Amino acid sequence: MTGLDNAYTRHYRNAESGILRPNEWVVRAFLGKYPHHRLDPSRYKGASILDLGFGDGRNAEFLCDLGFEVSGTEITAEICEIAHRRFAQLGKRVELSVGRNNNLPYADETFDYLLASHSCFYLDGEDDFAVNLEEIVRVMRSDAVFVGTVPMTTNQYFAESVDLGSGIRIIKKDALGLREGARLMSFRSEQDVEDHFAKHFDEVRIGKWENNFWGIREHMFLVVALRSSTQGSG
Repeated sequence: MTGLDNAYTRHYRNAESGILRPNEWVVRAFLGKYPHHRLDPSRYKGASILDLGFGDGRNAEFLCDLGFEVSGTEITAEICEIAHRRFAQLGKRVELSVGRNNNLPYADETFDYLLASHSCFYLDGEDDFAVNLEEIVRVMRSDAVFVGTVPMTTNQYFAESVDLGSGIRIIKKDALGLREGARLMSFRSEQDVEDHFAKHFDEVRIGKWENNFWGIREHMFLVVALRSSTQGSG
């Protein structure tokens, strides 16, 4: 396993118990009604969704409650096992698998929706963000919906990072002690986000938040993108 794999496995092992709530932005994305964004909740029941990098499972639980058929990926088997125990206690059915942003264990055009909460911008090896995005698109059905976050260059992740160019940065110091050494994609502007996603999606809706939680800067772009009906699966 990589250092990132070990760090996140320890993190979720130590946080196994406790009450969890979905991320606020996820609730807003799936249930909110805004001038430039709204989804149709009547389409959720029975629809398939992938929770990419489900973490402790807080959002997967919420997606189950909305009526989705939920699958989830994480980077180690132990993280999947921890979440499986939690879902079993809650009586929730979620199919969990080990997978990475550049290698998802699903057939082409499997999902109607894909949620990537703080996950899709982690890069393996020498990959760039295009590799991740192409793999995400591969497992999405025609006219499927992507809902996710990507970090601004001003996010706390990058406070002491090495800029490799093309938006890619190596994290040198992380406030949570999880990401040191990881390669992450960063985004300069809404136009930068749109330029990347528009290659694969017909419509890209972008929001953002810029919070400072007592010294931790969470500066993120929120992305809802409708998959092109003409986009190939390759």
